[in-house]
Amino acid sequence: MNVLLIEDNCAKATEIVNAVQAAGHTCNWITGMVQVGEEATAILPSGNTGTIRLREYEVALVDGCLVGELYGWDIVPSLVRCGVICIAISGGGDFNPDLRRAGARLACPKERVIANLGQLLGEAATLRSASS
Repeated sequence: MNVLLIEDNCAKATEIVNAVQAAGHTCNWITGMVQVGEEATAILPSGNTGTIRLREYEVALVDGCLVGELYGWDIVPSLVRCGVICIAISGGGDFNPDLRRAGARLACPKERVIANLGQLLGEAATLRSASS
């Protein structure tokens, strides 16, 4: 699967990217967005911005608090409109209810994402198949 990670914590993002890739998936990491839409302006880990096409992703792991002015719950609706299954991954799960209300289908506290990655991606794949 092609996975988008939206996470502002560099150390945690590196761990998650490595785990997703070790599981055989592609993972692109951004730290936030400046503009949402099918073609979004993303904030890259370098601090620069770049355009990404949301429809290229099957799954997004989305944190609540991000770099820039937009929160995860501001971004999730655009991902959902583009057919991306969103997984809420806020620290301690504090913002996961907000991300779920915005359209995230699954949720997991960030601290447990790596331990539950196989299950989360499996459930996301099932949801994606059911919506096709």
